[in-house]
Amino acid sequence: MMESRSISLRNYKPLQLIGEGSTAVVYAAMNKSTAKKYAIKCIKFSHYKKRAQQIKNEVDILKSIDHPNVIALHDYFKDPQHQYLVMDYVE
Repeated sequence: MMESRSISLRNYKPLQLIGEGSTAVVYAAMNKSTAKKYAIKCIKFSHYKKRAQQIKNEVDILKSIDHPNVIALHDYFKDPQHQYLVMDYVE
């Protein structure tokens, strides 16, 4: 399991781990500027090579959709070990 203190989420403060799968983990995180809560999917690059096209498709689709019933992608960034998808947090 990846600890929240071991990742750099740029402008976001990790709050808690909310999900974990074989290639990614999801954190609840707060935007440091706005205090808005988001879900951040952290995908490990070691698994990314096998799923590169699938992940690119996911990002492209989420970027293009603007619908009240679909989770929105608000930000996307990378570091040397992970890529991050910042999405709506739904309770």
